[in-house]
This record gives sequence, structure tokens and C-alpha cells, in this order.
Amino acid sequence: MQKLLFSLIFFVMFTALVGCIPTTRTYSVSVRNDAAEPMTVWLTKDGPPAEAGWLSPEQIVINGMVKSMPIGAVVPAGKTADMVPVDGKFHSGTNAVLRVYRGQKLFDNLLAIGSGSPNRTDVMLEPGENLIVVDKTGKSHRQ
Repeated sequence: MQKLLFSLIFFVMFTALVGCIPTTRTYSVSVRNDAAEPMTVWLTKDGPPAEAGWLSPEQIVINGMVKSMPIGAVVPAGKTADMVPVDGKFHSGTNAVLRVYRGQKLFDNLLAIGSGSPNRTDVMLEPGENLIVVDKTGKSHRQ
């Protein structure tokens, strides 16, 4: 019984430790804008660890980095934008997310558009290649 208890405790501790070690993932993203207006896109993630190139607009402001960080990309109506492959470190349960904002936005505008807004869609990405389509209604989805 004591061996079983020790084995169970070891298993739980090992599982917790493995979940804390980030893995590196690579994402390539293409965004096809079939809407009648431009879209602003921003690559981020929904969990730790925080790292340059993956910070949300909110994290950039909190850390006072606005002047040193580029804003997202604008995809004109009827065009496709390709992002170069981006590597990131991800803890278990953390996802890469592409935020798609309706219209050509300034950085300050992005901060005012929350996740529940009809002017923003968050698309979960898969490691590897991702094609995101913004349809004629302005909704974004993986294809």
C-alpha cells in the first residue's frame, strides 16, 4: 500500500513538473480577407510564458513597451497577408491566437476592443500552417 501511495505521489509531481516546462512550437499564418473592409491582425497567445513577438496589446501597455513594439498587420480588403513562421514557447494548455479586428486600427483602438466585441474575432491556431479566412460578413475562421 505504501509503494502504491509513493507511486501515485511521484506520478502527480512528475505530471505537474512536465506541465511547467514550455515546448517550442512554430506557426505560419496566412490571412485571406474576403470582406469589403481592411482587417487588423495581431498574433498572441492565451497563456504563459510571456515573450516578445507574442504579447497582446494589453501586455504591451502594462509593461510600458508601446514605443518599442510594432503593432499588428493590416490586411486590405480582397488581399491575403502571409506571416513568416514564428516560433514561441508554450506551456501545456496555452494556445496561439490570431486576433482579427474589423477595420484598420491604431494601437489605442485595439485596447478598446474586448474579446466579446463584434469587431474582434479570436482564432485559435494549430502548430504549422494556418489559413485564416475573413468572410464577407467580417467573421474569421480557420480553413
